[in-house]
Amino acid sequence: MIVRADASIRGTVGGGSGERDVIVAAADVLARGGPRMFPVEMWADAEASEGMVCGGRMDVWIERVDPAPARDGRWIRILADRHASGQVSVLVRRFSGTTVDAGTGAPPDANSGITSVEDAAERPLWSAASGGGGLARPGPRTDSASDHRERVEPARRLVIVGAGHIGLALARLTGTLGYDVTVVDDRPAADLDTVPGTDARYGADCGEVLAESSYPPGTDYALLSRGWRADVGALRSILACRPGYVGMVGSRRRVETVFRTLESEGVARADLAFIDAPIGIDIGAETPEEIAVSIASALIAHRRISRG
Repeated sequence: MIVRADASIRGTVGGGSGERDVIVAAADVLARGGPRMFPVEMWADAEASEGMVCGGRMDVWIERVDPAPARDGRWIRILADRHASGQVSVLVRRFSGTTVDAGTGAPPDANSGITSVEDAAERPLWSAASGGGGLARPGPRTDSASDHRERVEPARRLVIVGAGHIGLALARLTGTLGYDVTVVDDRPAADLDTVPGTDARYGADCGEVLAESSYPPGTDYALLSRGWRADVGALRSILACRPGYVGMVGSRRRVETVFRTLESEGVARADLAFIDAPIGIDIGAETPEEIAVSIASALIAHRRISRG
């Protein structure tokens, strides 16, 4: 969760009174500059308090990030560049005995905080141990410090083929779920609506648009076009890359027609087995907006459950 100087936030640590207390503590860290471990107790008496009654305790690390100093600025730039190119990073924090305490706000150890940035395969990209300018991994420690690795993912990209009722409803919904959305349709732009904040590619062959676009590996695709031939053209391009989730709307007959056409072009049926067709999770949806929810649910399940 990011807490800004005006107390506005982006993200969450769970909401409720616990999050409120974290925001107050973060304001103190912003003012003083020193990091701290802030405890959130969840043992409040249900009858005497409106606070957290879930049970247990949550420790929240609060750290001020200033892009101006060379140390923070370097890893922020690395994360920003990798985010823009669709790469997954790992942010490594080092905690020492003087910071992992009861939240007293004691001065932190000089070696606490962000120590390195790695890619998803743990190849070091930046290391405070090398002065912030090299690629060396921090050396072994003999004290009681421990490392915490946080996976930092870029926004997922979703390409929607078809700017009909369902496609536009899905674009609106997934834009709120953190996706960078592109909508592709072969019809003229003058005949179609657009969704603010999305990238609209209208008026050209859908397959050609996908083939000419450099979408990163793991891009998700929702095929919601008005005709099966557009699905075939899109899938030709999608199968040539390394997609994430791929789903296709349509009846059994339409899906079978698409698959048989691709088979006649030399595509093995086994190579089509990963396609979710008909698209989405069955929730009994009927309206375009409800169908968009079922598709978004499938996207979330693929992202959160299927990831190894």
